[in-house]
Amino acid sequence: MISSDITIQDNLIYNFGKFSRSGAGVLAFDVPRCKIEHNEIFDGYYTGISYGWTWGAGTTATTNTSISFNKIHDLAYGHTNDIGGIYTLGTSPNSKIEGNVIYNIECMNYGAWGIYNDEGSKGWKIFKNFVRNTSKGGYFMHYGENCEIVNNIICFNRDYQVGLGRKNPNSYTFQRNVVVYSEPAVSLRQNQ
Repeated sequence: MISSDITIQDNLIYNFGKFSRSGAGVLAFDVPRCKIEHNEIFDGYYTGISYGWTWGAGTTATTNTSISFNKIHDLAYGHTNDIGGIYTLGTSPNSKIEGNVIYNIECMNYGAWGIYNDEGSKGWKIFKNFVRNTSKGGYFMHYGENCEIVNNIICFNRDYQVGLGRKNPNSYTFQRNVVVYSEPAVSLRQNQ
């Protein structure tokens, strides 16, 4: 039996991860038709919203999800790595990340992104989000397929604004976004 149709809405979620630094504000594993909307998530030591957790690009139950209109800010404070305001892992067809405001995310050494599509993230439409002031980049995909990044504002992130770790065919489309930065930051991450 699998959990489904869960709504997490209109909450203040804060002061998390102080005892276990890997604690996320919202953590949802392979959950179809989940709505995480209109929450304010802040003052945590790890990721704000962590969703999916099905490694690779295989078939999952995770579909038709909405992560929308959340305010996510002031996370990690330089204590953890490999984090995002919103973090996805695995396939999630017909899902969206819409209208979120994400800022002030600080990693220890590597990986503090506003929106982070990690391994196998697939099927996301990411639009109308505002991301600023992360210690690495505003948007980052490690590897994934068929994600749309459209009509977002990504600005003043410290190292770069947009990044792609390992490129797959059709990783993502990036259209009609506003990207603003000042040196020494760059617009696109150079693959390492």
